[in-house]
Amino acid sequence: LNKITLPAAVTAILIDFFVPPPGITEISSTWNGILSGVIGAVIGLTFLLIVYLVSFAIYKQEAMGLGDVKLAALIGLVVGSRLVLFSLLMGALLGGLVASGLLLFRIKGRKETIPFGSFLSLATIISLFWGNQILDWYLRLYGF
Repeated sequence: LNKITLPAAVTAILIDFFVPPPGITEISSTWNGILSGVIGAVIGLTFLLIVYLVSFAIYKQEAMGLGDVKLAALIGLVVGSRLVLFSLLMGALLGGLVASGLLLFRIKGRKETIPFGSFLSLATIISLFWGNQILDWYLRLYGF
């Protein structure tokens, strides 16, 4: 919803000015928070816009709405450049798990849609609270 996403984006930029996104520990200037948020927004927007365009090219109809693409940009503003892909991938994982359960128990059919925005929102909340710890743990598993 543009009525929610656009004012929330402006609010997120203002908050990034005073309180940087998670993972920004070295603040040499107040612009680092805004820069991380804007880079995160560009990454989120680009990532889901590519998914949107590819799915539209394959299925010849919207498999995912543009609202999800705009929400990805907002998520990037909120969580910053370090956690935006983590949030998007976690949202896809959560959505896939729930969709698998709904299909398995025949609650939804293969052709029915499942809103993706709620899973993106839940993943963003998880990222805000525990994203850095989960990401650091995961990267340590592979020696990074």
